[in-house]
Amino acid sequence: MQASPAIVTWILAEMVMAFVVWCADAGGRPVPAGHRAVHAVLWPVTLARWCSHRAMAELTRAGVVIWFLVTAGWLLALEQDRSASVLVFVVVGEVTFAFVAWCVDSMSADLHGRPLRRALRVVMWPIILVNVLRDPDSTRLMHANLVVWVCLTVGWLLALGHDRVVPALG
Repeated sequence: MQASPAIVTWILAEMVMAFVVWCADAGGRPVPAGHRAVHAVLWPVTLARWCSHRAMAELTRAGVVIWFLVTAGWLLALEQDRSASVLVFVVVGEVTFAFVAWCVDSMSADLHGRPLRRALRVVMWPIILVNVLRDPDSTRLMHANLVVWVCLTVGWLLALGHDRVVPALG
């Protein structure tokens, strides 16, 4: 029996929102892992509680995590639209997010002046970015958002130039 697309979409949305709440719960006050898991599973209740109790630290982090996921999705969609094949898209996507991880790692005092260690770490970019999203210090999260936004903006400008300016110039 195959699941309907609506059910798959609903399950993915539930998982994404649980992940957002789990990441947002990392900021502000310390929360035990078990409580964070319950908050993530019961994300509608958690968000309602945060909104009604003015939990600005958690709501702000949730917004920043959502914004990161949205801009990363836009960037991947732009790359997919411009890629000639699935292989090219996968390679470009891997390189893009390895670059984001490289840039975020540039802020680390432990990794400063150690390009080989940073290069080895970017191979594991999904782990680095999930840790950035979960990090109680929002500085790395804001940096990751900024790098993704810059990549997206540059991509849009290059696409605009390719689609509109180059043909007009002949």
